[in-house]
Amino acid sequence: MKQSLVVACQCLTYFSYNYYHSMIMKITYQFLRYIPTPLIFWLLLSIGSVSCQEDEANPEEEAHAVWVLDRLYFGRAMPNGEEVSEQAWDQFVDEIITPRFPDGMTLWHAEGQWRDASGVIIEEATFVLEVAHEKSEADEQKLDEIIETYKEHFQQESVLRITEQIEVTF
Repeated sequence: MKQSLVVACQCLTYFSYNYYHSMIMKITYQFLRYIPTPLIFWLLLSIGSVSCQEDEANPEEEAHAVWVLDRLYFGRAMPNGEEVSEQAWDQFVDEIITPRFPDGMTLWHAEGQWRDASGVIIEEATFVLEVAHEKSEADEQKLDEIIETYKEHFQQESVLRITEQIEVTF
């Protein structure tokens, strides 16, 4: 076997890359044909089971909670032609949003537009709320309550909600 490998190495200096690969395959075949098939099967099976046992015994990562980022867009235009005032918004934040998400949130003002049922583009000022939180049924319910309360209190057809899974580090 050693002589075959020496010959293969010497051939490498004289022949192309493809020839080298064919020589390695020939040498491997010549070596493997003398090993009984059940032994090869047993070796492959043993390597695979050891690999699986190591993964189960020493997990590389701990299980982490799934976090999501929810962004809500609250339009300010009301059907009666008025707009949700800054004072009314601040009161809504203090009484409805903050008690449900006291650990933190981000708020900002934006300008948005949307197409109504008749095809007309409507432009309006918008309040945006962004909350990063662990995914849970309780938080889903809190967000639904915020949306429904805003729609009822300010006569809104809808509140846009965007949810995406995120990775969080502190």
